[in-house]
Amino acid sequence: MKYIYLMLAALLLASCVQPVTKRTITFTLDAKDLPPGCTAAVRGTDKPLSWKQDTPMQYDSITGHYRLTVEIATGFRFTEYKYVVNGRFEFPDGESRKVVFDEQEKITLADTFDTR
Repeated sequence: MKYIYLMLAALLLASCVQPVTKRTITFTLDAKDLPPGCTAAVRGTDKPLSWKQDTPMQYDSITGHYRLTVEIATGFRFTEYKYVVNGRFEFPDGESRKVVFDEQEKITLADTFDTR
């Protein structure tokens, strides 16, 4: 009987796991209102992003935007992130930005620092 309960528990736990989907996200930050030569980065929920350290963005002088492309693998239908410029978080006391995923595997975001 104990064996049956263990088997049922294992089946229930296995069925609770959400399928993992790979997403490619390109973060684009408009630099027109940012100081020249500043540093820009992204922090967020899903690896390779982290809330503990910056993931640096690259500046494109032709477009005037900072850009970062990452691939995440998540079982959630969304991810959260914030931009960091010169070590300062946007919306320091506010909610993070949120991307809700649809069927597309590649997502491009176009944001302005500290503006929703």
